[in-house]
Amino acid sequence: MKNLKKLALVAFFTVAFAGISNAQFNINRKVANTPEKAATEIVNQLNSVVTLTKDQSPKVYQIVLKLEQGRSKIQNSRMDVKQKQAQIRSLREEAEKEFKSIATPDQLKKWETYKREHATKR
Repeated sequence: MKNLKKLALVAFFTVAFAGISNAQFNINRKVANTPEKAATEIVNQLNSVVTLTKDQSPKVYQIVLKLEQGRSKIQNSRMDVKQKQAQIRSLREEAEKEFKSIATPDQLKKWETYKREHATKR
């Protein structure tokens, strides 16, 4: 009987600890994926594709940051999935329109090629 109680206690604490450590991991992951960090990573990737100028880079960062902040807000909302998808699609279209107003024709050509190549990989 004592062994059964000990086993039950060990099992309880093992499950409880696993739940706590998993919750902590999720919190850390959320902190690491802030809109600011995501925007920086996206702009760096975009820069490697289209080679942004020093003048364009902060403007593109602001566009992407606005997109990522909006995306984060939508993802954390209580809307249904279809509404979230529609609103995020609208944000992406607006961001792309703003990017096109900043980019040169050569950069736009590189961007469109990149998008086509990666769309087929999905």
